[in-house]
Amino acid sequence: MKSTIWSIADAVNRHAREVGGFSELERKVNEVFANKESRRRIDRRKLKAIADGREFTISTGELIAIDNYFSPLGIGFGDEPLFAKENALKSLARNGNLCVTIGAFQRNEEERNDVSLWDVKAFQEVRTAARKIRGDMPFTLHDVPFFDENGRHNHGDRSVPQLLSESRSSVCSIGSPRANVASEVILADMFGLKPFRLPSAAPPFRFYWCADAERTKRGFSSAFDVSLAEIERLDPKFALQARKKKRLSALVVGDTVHTVVPKIHGNWSDYGIVAAQKCAEDRVRVVIAGLTGPSTLACAKACTTRLSLPTRPGEDSCKVFWIVVRASVSQRKTGVGDLRELQDSIEVVDGPYPRSPGATLDQISVLADGSQPRTR
Repeated sequence: MKSTIWSIADAVNRHAREVGGFSELERKVNEVFANKESRRRIDRRKLKAIADGREFTISTGELIAIDNYFSPLGIGFGDEPLFAKENALKSLARNGNLCVTIGAFQRNEEERNDVSLWDVKAFQEVRTAARKIRGDMPFTLHDVPFFDENGRHNHGDRSVPQLLSESRSSVCSIGSPRANVASEVILADMFGLKPFRLPSAAPPFRFYWCADAERTKRGFSSAFDVSLAEIERLDPKFALQARKKKRLSALVVGDTVHTVVPKIHGNWSDYGIVAAQKCAEDRVRVVIAGLTGPSTLACAKACTTRLSLPTRPGEDSCKVFWIVVRASVSQRKTGVGDLRELQDSIEVVDGPYPRSPGATLDQISVLADGSQPRTR
């Protein structure tokens, strides 16, 4: 059985550090009821037990005292569920350092490295949410070049394995293998595959994109790529569309094809995955990979949901947990550049995988404006 974690545990721990310890936090919490009956007080040992996730008894008056202290901060018991599970983002925030990687396309003639605005927004989403959990969370943003020194698809970048091997450091890779070399390397390592090579047995999920002239010229390859011929076997109607239109893509999970067919008017569904793995020394790896920029941002928002990771040493050690995320996307009628917009509806539609008693996940909706998720 997994440990029970209070949703307010991180806030209690953080405030204790900020005010100088649990004794001082006890005094501040109890000041709220300085002129009330004594039973509405909380002891420092119980505050410490909440922060540590240990068992203890607590009265209604003590719950009221805690709630009245934290409610003005927006993190009281009326703002959050009483108990929370260790989601992927909380696991990242518990570590000493976090490196976030995004893919970069080098433009030598202009002396610049281009990154996607959607990836930057996804990074901002992760950073903001993690700092709500741990205010002093140190971040490093690492751009991973898509091309090598010869202008080919970058298969030999040594910085990513180095990031993965650093002690007391976790890594969050933003973007699909099509955009971020680090995502390819990390996902391949998670599932025991060789990066940039099609495996003999298909991985649990695969991405399909229409042929891209520049990527084809640069020798793009991925262990998580799926051919149009395979798509045709699974979904002949979509394959016929994909031969005619260049903006179509798909996420293949087993024999299920989640198709992305953009529309000139109205909304369409877009898909991506979030994969997470806890390794030795509390190192956590998370990959946030959408078929497109908007779905990558949607996956970053869904990363804050209950994708549970082990909370005890040796519990499901190094097992990879992953979910399928669906987003609603639309396109503005007029303008220049990328006119796509992410809508409010973001759903976890499948997973988590592997399916086990310790990895249950209700289907949820996450509001794109950052509002509190609601269980359906």
